[in-house]
Amino acid sequence: LALALAVPAAAQSPEEQLAAASALFNEKKFGEAAQRLESFLTANPKHAKAGPAALALARSYVELQQWAKAVPA
Repeated sequence: LALALAVPAAAQSPEEQLAAASALFNEKKFGEAAQRLESFLTANPKHAKAGPAALALARSYVELQQWAKAVPA
């Protein structure tokens, strides 16, 4: 897991990006998770897991109490 987090998001597969974001969320690193999820969604808007990623992004923003960003996500 530490290796996955050390690799730049652009060098990771979409699945690796989501796994890294999930790990960050579980570690309560919501800001970092949101950044990873935003990158994933920007690069992969039609990915099969784009919907769950958008939901996870919204949950990250809720945890950060960034309500305005949580609603459109």
